Amino acid sequence: MKIAPNRWWDWTAVLLFLAALIIVSYRLSDTRWTEDLNLVTSLTILGAAIGLLLGISRFQRWVATLIGLGYSIVILPWQLVNIIPGDVAYAEKLASLGGRLWTSFNLFLRNQPLTDPALFLANMALLFWLVAIIGGYSLTRYGKPWLSMMIVGVAIIIIDIYHPAVGSRGIAMALYIILMLVLVTRMHFLHRKREWDGEDVSVDTDTGFSWSRGALITAFVLVLLAWNVSSVVKAVNPNAPERHRGFTLWNDIRLRFENAVRPLRGTTVVPREFFGDNFSLGQGSQLSDALVFTVDPTITGRIGVPYYWRVRSYDRYDNGLWATSVNNVEPLNANTAVASFERYTSRINIGFKFHPDRNLSMLYAPSIPLTVSRPVSLMYDTNFGNLVDVTVVSVDPMVRAGETYEVVSMIAAPTVAALRGAGVEYPEWVANKYLQLPENLPASISNLAREITSGIDNPYDQVVAVTNWLRENIEYSQVLPQVPHGADPIEWMLFEQKQAFCNYYATAEILMLRSLGIPARWVVGYAQGEYDPNARVYIVRERDAHAWPEVFFPKFGWVEFEPTASLDVITRPSGLTDTTPGGFRPESSIQIDEGNAGLDRTTDEDPNAGRFGTRSDLAANGWAILRIIATIGGVLFIPLFAFLMYLLGRRNPNRAIPVMIEKTLRKRGLKVPGWLRGWSSFTRLSPIERIFIQVSWMLKLVREPTRAGSTPSEQITRLVAALPAGASHGRTVLDEYQKAAYSPYPSDYAAARDAVKVLWKFAVLNRLRAASDRISGTHKPVENVNFTRLR
Repeated sequence: MKIAPNRWWDWTAVLLFLAALIIVSYRLSDTRWTEDLNLVTSLTILGAAIGLLLGISRFQRWVATLIGLGYSIVILPWQLVNIIPGDVAYAEKLASLGGRLWTSFNLFLRNQPLTDPALFLANMALLFWLVAIIGGYSLTRYGKPWLSMMIVGVAIIIIDIYHPAVGSRGIAMALYIILMLVLVTRMHFLHRKREWDGEDVSVDTDTGFSWSRGALITAFVLVLLAWNVSSVVKAVNPNAPERHRGFTLWNDIRLRFENAVRPLRGTTVVPREFFGDNFSLGQGSQLSDALVFTVDPTITGRIGVPYYWRVRSYDRYDNGLWATSVNNVEPLNANTAVASFERYTSRINIGFKFHPDRNLSMLYAPSIPLTVSRPVSLMYDTNFGNLVDVTVVSVDPMVRAGETYEVVSMIAAPTVAALRGAGVEYPEWVANKYLQLPENLPASISNLAREITSGIDNPYDQVVAVTNWLRENIEYSQVLPQVPHGADPIEWMLFEQKQAFCNYYATAEILMLRSLGIPARWVVGYAQGEYDPNARVYIVRERDAHAWPEVFFPKFGWVEFEPTASLDVITRPSGLTDTTPGGFRPESSIQIDEGNAGLDRTTDEDPNAGRFGTRSDLAANGWAILRIIATIGGVLFIPLFAFLMYLLGRRNPNRAIPVMIEKTLRKRGLKVPGWLRGWSSFTRLSPIERIFIQVSWMLKLVREPTRAGSTPSEQITRLVAALPAGASHGRTVLDEYQKAAYSPYPSDYAAARDAVKVLWKFAVLNRLRAASDRISGTHKPVENVNFTRLR
């Protein structure tokens, strides 16, 4: 391989350098502290290869730095997004990776334990990538990769301290030390050899091998001694002040970073948001302002109707405990629509982008989920084997704090008139499951329900009556005392305590409605939270944890109601027309507030039509971002690949790319294009021939093409006739070419190269001047010229 004389390419040194880096990176991945550590090894190899090539390139240092920075910007995110599992859009993976890193970094700054290993993994990937690319560059550019080698040396020491090798007695450390000693010896020899060459000192060809062999033997001896000094270490007095100070300093550093490595595999349990199959009413608690998640909806709000961020529903109740009887599970691919057997009217498809601030095993999916941007598992109810209702959306592996996911949900938007006309023809699967009452339900609860709804025969008005009664007669309290022994919790709350929080409000309404023959269920999740008009997102905190009832209406499905007195009442539009007093149109939907304008939309006027299909906006943007990154990567990789192929071709012209392609085409009997034949022929030329062939190119440029059979002297004569100012430079090119071709004397390649550069300048200026004359109309035909042969 022909490289610049001031470069340090040596196959032995390069292989030693690569082997040392791979051993340390593999030792890190062997700890299995977290998943995906193997990507550190691949980044190390790739970074070292790029660094080595940049080092031997002719790029100036600042240019090589910019190229290395460009590769880092492209390759590091491209590799790190693989820690986001599943068939997820690239843009969502990128956003989730950034969110996880930012969340973990904030926890680290606040000196709080981390629950996500993403920050550790990113730091290791960045460290080994920089060590590899800088070390490779320093090795082949300056012959001094020592800073990178010291860093990975410290890294393997720390790895062995926190993850001692079991049964292998530190083989990785031993191999690294051996390789480092041999590399130091090899590079020292190469530096000395250059000094000797400059002083015309002859060096035996076996000298380099002898030095490397001596270093290898020395390294083995030192490693064997190191493995057997444990007895010497044990002999040191453990109470020595120096030893005590050293351990104190190390423990301070270790404790400072203990939180950062908390999420790595060990005995620590990673907390996550999870709701079990059973849920007790409890006594309540004072909830904090801790952030749970933020939501970015495609439609910011529905006038009079808040959003509810549901996570799970329950259908069976008994003595203060809710449970679920739904246990069907079905996987769902990312951005694939849920195939539900039930079809409901007056619903609007709205997209929601969730940014959780805590780890999630179950995803928040408002109302009826239609698509999710992650591969998930659905827990669903069936009717004759068909999916009719999704109760839980779970995800494994979990969505970590800082990640992003998107849900498209069918949000109920019926009017009051539409719900009043829904009727009571409930599906069999609803009537069988959502009218269940405890066997020992106190009669006082059902009697109260009949008293509240006396004279009302419409299910919707009965639901509203029960809701309003609870809001007006039960005082809100975050905490309740212990339920008296033997008392029914809801009866005690309604008739004695007369205070409640959301769990009791929702349960009391559901039991009263079921006693009236109206299907209802208990749902948990979070209330709408605080709306930020600047960011156009909902901020949901721990204090927004909520439970509410959902009531089933034929043709419309599950609809939310709000009996909890501390939250705003739900106000749906009446459905009355503006032109006909007292008239109504049951098919109309709720008013939408999208930004500054409120729009009255029906189900057919879907505001998201064309936006959400089998692939979401996020997925589409992901492909666009991926194309941009691929373009940047191509722009960065193609020149480096071409440069590598150029170096290989310079070393052996018969193995250059165009020559190999031409040979392959000829073997298969295919026609070789003219441009490929020319490229292949050019590759086989000697350096001085490549200089002189440019004379014919310049003759074509100045409209004086080479005549068949022209000698080199005749070609130069024609060129000088067209470019009189280049006469001396043309003579230089001709003289150096004739020396190389026809005499035993060496040619001055550098002089010929500089001369042809000047001739190119004259040729280009000649064509520009001719074009300018033609445009201005001052162009004159060129008269015949009698060429005088140059001697």
